[in-house]
Amino acid sequence: MAGAMQLSWGDFTFGQTGFNLYKKDNAGSFSLLNETVLPNESGSWIDMDVNEGANYEYKIGLVMANGKEILSGSLRKQMRGTPNSFQLLANSPNPLNGSTEIRYALSSDAETSLKIYDVSGSLVKTLVNSTVDAGYHSAVWDATNKAGQKVANGVYFYRLTVGDFAQSRKMVVLR
Repeated sequence: MAGAMQLSWGDFTFGQTGFNLYKKDNAGSFSLLNETVLPNESGSWIDMDVNEGANYEYKIGLVMANGKEILSGSLRKQMRGTPNSFQLLANSPNPLNGSTEIRYALSSDAETSLKIYDVSGSLVKTLVNSTVDAGYHSAVWDATNKAGQKVANGVYFYRLTVGDFAQSRKMVVLR
């Protein structure tokens, strides 16, 4: 049964500009999972390509200010069921020029909304507004508004609301 697994690595900085995440494939090589360098404040990633009960191996690459990358030792994880809290994770890529994937986790089935806002607080687009099953999920925003028109360059916010839980994060559109 296909699922998702959250990887978290805490809030630390060693002079790096961000992170890369690698996963060991069936051939034994490590392949890059993220399209662009994950920002320092991301602190986590959801791997949407895992099977329940299976074991996986990952490496985290610290991308330094000089462009060099320092790889961690292997991290081994086994895919387990449902997340234990509601979470809104960093979108990727950010900044974006076409589309971006927004990942989130739900610890229980819940009425969920995921919305995009501009800097003035005006609603740009609703990505999710329905009951969503517990688990790891993602939504793609194609940098358009609710009328399907491309939005202007600038800062936007995405907000996940699940019952009393609400969390927002910032992203940048650059074309």
